[in-house]
Amino acid sequence: MAAQAHRQDAVGSVRDSVRDREIDVEQEHLDRVYRRLEEKIHEAEFLMQDAARRGQVGTPGALAERDAQVFRAGIHLSRLNNEFEDFLFGRIDLLTGKDGKKGPDGAYTAIEPAEGAVRPDNTADIAETLHIGRIGVLDQDYTPLVIDWRAPAAAPFYR
Repeated sequence: MAAQAHRQDAVGSVRDSVRDREIDVEQEHLDRVYRRLEEKIHEAEFLMQDAARRGQVGTPGALAERDAQVFRAGIHLSRLNNEFEDFLFGRIDLLTGKDGKKGPDGAYTAIEPAEGAVRPDNTADIAETLHIGRIGVLDQDYTPLVIDWRAPAAAPFYR
């Protein structure tokens, strides 16, 4: 047992530290996703307020622009607010693919793992982890935090 560290939790049961680390990593990712969703909600709320101010301009063009902005922001805000419950529902740990290439959605294109990706002891290094959820969420640098379940990159989750 020296190779596998254990610890006791508050109720005194022994928990595997590898499992605990995985849970901690997943919770950290989920917290980051929810922070980003809150940022996006604030952005949509700002757009709604900005659109309300445009109505005071009074020109027909400004009014039409305001209506379009309110409509788009309202749909976006509604969608974001409805996604907080059961938002994230899956994770895919991908190995490097046989061809080593990624598609336009950023996911590996090969279904088969590269030679040597799985070691003789059936362990492997994870090349990429994709989190699958109700909507896609990008960070400020447009890196996917969550892949929309309908996106092609999420297909391995259903295979």
